[in-house]
Amino acid sequence: MESSSLQEITPKERILKRIREALTAAPVQVERAIDLESSVFVPAGATLAEVFAENFVHSRGGQFVYYCENMEEAVQSLLHLADKYQWHGNIFCRDESVEHILQWAGIPYGKEPVDGVLKRVGVCSCRCLVANDGSILFDSVAAGRRIFAQADTLIFIALSKQIMPDLRTFWKTQQADDDFPSMMSLWTGLSRFTDVDGNPMPGFGPKNIYLILIDQLEEQ
Repeated sequence: MESSSLQEITPKERILKRIREALTAAPVQVERAIDLESSVFVPAGATLAEVFAENFVHSRGGQFVYYCENMEEAVQSLLHLADKYQWHGNIFCRDESVEHILQWAGIPYGKEPVDGVLKRVGVCSCRCLVANDGSILFDSVAAGRRIFAQADTLIFIALSKQIMPDLRTFWKTQQADDDFPSMMSLWTGLSRFTDVDGNPMPGFGPKNIYLILIDQLEEQ
């Protein structure tokens, strides 16, 4: 009789029975409190710079990371890029914190769009580099509101101390009375979409992203 009644139970009824048993069972004792403060990002035997570079290039589509030990190497990296891709006369920069690097390199640049159109290469600083996913946080003070939408190529210049394990760590370093800009954006990769035939197509925004990472910046 008992065997016959068990066979009549449907799969749905068996699932509901298990749910009811789980709800009436004693709760599982948690040995320790859940840590909501510590970073979940743990580098596996690598530096933050190495982890960021790996994610920036392979996960986000960044073109290349130029790791420079000092300002002189950063200048040489900019000159190399400008000569290789013939960017001279096509660079836009309104970021005062990196303008002196272009000036030192002797690279001509514009501070305002010409004829209402942004020049095709934008150079700016950033707020932080996020190691655990290779993204870059920047703001309107450094890049302006149009540089990301109108520049074909964007070059970020950053210091190695700006690399953070994750965004939560960055926000914890910010003070409540900090004067935040009107806009902050997180670059998470090159924009892509597919056409009606399923072929990949470039999306909106920059088509190429470069990063010049400086280990230390001398006081000028």
